[in-house]
Amino acid sequence: MTSGDAADARPVVLDRRPGVAGELVLRRHGDVHELVIDGTFAMSDHLDGASERRQVDLTLAAARSPRRLLLGGLGLGLALDQARRTPELAHIVVAEVEPTIVEWHRSLLRPMRGGPLDDGRVEVRIGDVADVLAATGEPFDAIALDVDNGPDWLIRPANARLYEPSFLEVVSDRLTADGAFSIWSDRRVPALATALHERFERVDEHDVAVPRGQPDWLCVAAGPRRH
Repeated sequence: MTSGDAADARPVVLDRRPGVAGELVLRRHGDVHELVIDGTFAMSDHLDGASERRQVDLTLAAARSPRRLLLGGLGLGLALDQARRTPELAHIVVAEVEPTIVEWHRSLLRPMRGGPLDDGRVEVRIGDVADVLAATGEPFDAIALDVDNGPDWLIRPANARLYEPSFLEVVSDRLTADGAFSIWSDRRVPALATALHERFERVDEHDVAVPRGQPDWLCVAAGPRRH
């Protein structure tokens, strides 16, 4: 199939299940896999997840000697795949609220992703990332959050708390002194960058070019301030 044929082809639904946030649909559009949650396009592996992979790289680079990473959201596994390419990481915790998405990685997505959940360094915790983070007493060297299209385009209403000062305070408390935290969004969010400046020593904003439309936005904060 040519790229033009792929662009014109109708998406093929691989599976459809009820989920925590509404109906979950995994579909294939040509050679691209897409995840739709409650009717909202959540993500695809178009361009092999260049934006998600860059988020992981930038987050780990901002942390000093990272050994423990928390990924907020499993999605199509692109961020996890990138994290697994970092041999220095000894423990990768993935917080995923949808059990079905985890199951897909052990079945339908396994041939494409190579069984990332079989990696001995990877631990999946089913639940909202805010609850997972609040429940653990373990410090993380890096935390990467990618569960929405941004704070202005939530996958589910409950995720609004992930961008509030109270959650950012929990994040800074759970990070090591040289730790780093990042948020992915499909657009710039100046208010969020300002909120991070209040809790971290350094905040860097990165635009990631996409084929059409405005760039994706990555905000990486390092050096949590202790209050």
